[in-house]
Amino acid sequence: MTIALYAPCGDKKEHDVAVMLRNALLSAFFPSEKPENIFCYAASGRPMLTLPGCDLSVSHSHGAASVALSRPGVMPLPAFDSAEFLLLDASEKAFQIGLDIETSADKKQKTAEKVARREFTAGEMAYLEKASGDYGFQEAFVRVWTRKEALVKLTGEGLAGLGKTDSTDLSPGLRLFTQKITVGGKDYILSAALRENSKD
Repeated sequence: MTIALYAPCGDKKEHDVAVMLRNALLSAFFPSEKPENIFCYAASGRPMLTLPGCDLSVSHSHGAASVALSRPGVMPLPAFDSAEFLLLDASEKAFQIGLDIETSADKKQKTAEKVARREFTAGEMAYLEKASGDYGFQEAFVRVWTRKEALVKLTGEGLAGLGKTDSTDLSPGLRLFTQKITVGGKDYILSAALRENSKD
């Protein structure tokens, strides 16, 4: 199963809130393990877990933080006191995951258009044009951007892989989840990339 937990940061640092969310998820789903004993970083800097078949991704942006966890099997969903969650996949499958959260509130259209011309593929530009009619330009742009970031976080390529990553042309076994959410009274887009974990 795969779950994403998110919370506003308030006056706390985004990184600190992300660590709090990460530890809350790990403690809820692996109560016999100390979070610091099962969490580490890959050589690329990608966060990961030492437990077989499990994966973790972290994101924070402009006053919100989010963490996604995927593990084999299903268990009852715990209650989280100071955070909300999205169930991304309720099956027993485990996935490699990438997560991104962004707000569209502070995106200036001219700047976003320049970024889109530089980083978006032809397929993404076509989606942006179509989706702008459904969501408005800023939200459509953030939907594409978070999906691209989720994909490069999944692969571990980082920002250097954004230009060659096409969120409209997915390889088999890969899927994207995108949801508009409200965090601390502000609208965000949360996207997660999921690829079935071959180690599961």
